Amino acid sequence: MEFNDFKSLTDHYLKNNSSVEREALLRVFQGIDWKVLISSLIDNNEVLSDLVNNAYRHDNGFVKLMLIDNRPDYAVRLHIWPSNIMSDSSIHNHPWDLNGLVVTGKYTWDIYQEVEKPSELNLYECKYSDDYQEHKFTYIRGIYMTNILRFDMAKGCLYSSKKHLYHKITKSNKDLAATIMICGRVESNIAHVITDIEKETEEPIKFCNLTENQIKGYLEAVLEEVKI
Repeated sequence: MEFNDFKSLTDHYLKNNSSVEREALLRVFQGIDWKVLISSLIDNNEVLSDLVNNAYRHDNGFVKLMLIDNRPDYAVRLHIWPSNIMSDSSIHNHPWDLNGLVVTGKYTWDIYQEVEKPSELNLYECKYSDDYQEHKFTYIRGIYMTNILRFDMAKGCLYSSKKHLYHKITKSNKDLAATIMICGRVESNIAHVITDIEKETEEPIKFCNLTENQIKGYLEAVLEEVKI
């Protein structure tokens, strides 16, 4: 399946962008040849140029490529975790529900909930601009979080998460990992981040977009993995 077919299939399935529709689409994606799809991204200069608009290295360590951006209705993202150990991500939630499929590699999800104990971490509001190009952190209060569930995700796994669910992803191996994530309808431009790092900002932070060559390099790395 090449990228144009990928887009058409996505548009066909996500009429209402329900969790059921997202999961059904991802089950179709489980059976596609990822070598063909990733190659069609690499070989299409127009697609690479479009990806630059919303491609950046996230604070939590992964590279985010917005394959399809029809927000606020839906979006399809490719997240790429490079070939190194990543254990310093922040606990966070999202402004939308989501469903995902692990394309290659493996990592761990930890689910958290708040406990009434003396605070150890800081809770921040993360507010995105209307065009999603900037965000600003505002301190809310101290907070104590406890880990209530941990599960490992590996190639072929499907998963879903509600927007309010606090979670954190770690990758304790040096293998590259990649996930296709389908975002539910955006109902708010606010998420929350919990960390021991000082994050409050007076001015909005603009995402530092990747170059076409950088994007191509990450896609080529994914291509090598899905060839195996």
